[in-house]
Amino acid sequence: MTISCVPRTFSIARKGAAGVRKIDGGKITRLRKQKGWDQYELAAAANIAPSVVSRLERNLQADFKLSVVDAVATALNVSIDALLEPRTRSESADIALELQAALDQLRMQSGRVQRHVAGIINGYLAALDEEP
Repeated sequence: MTISCVPRTFSIARKGAAGVRKIDGGKITRLRKQKGWDQYELAAAANIAPSVVSRLERNLQADFKLSVVDAVATALNVSIDALLEPRTRSESADIALELQAALDQLRMQSGRVQRHVAGIINGYLAALDEEP
């Protein structure tokens, strides 16, 4: 996977798929508020200036660095993908949004938990294969 940045957008290219998605400032705001933080607390946790948080949340930041977005995502305990605008239906037709959201949360769990969930899913899928 390659990631390149242009102002306020990421171009994420994967084998067989490509798309450009923008930072969703509203998501950053919601995630920050879920933690009970103000912009200053998020800025401190991400080690960035509060004005950068403000510009990102208002979709005004036009010259961010990937390291800034990564720091915000890390502080909020989410993936960078979780801070981007939703994929269009054609980009995510191969997986339901609910499953993608669950996988994003699972990425933050330990390897032990990930293996446990994989076992549950594999068991469920095996049971589906056995149904008439």
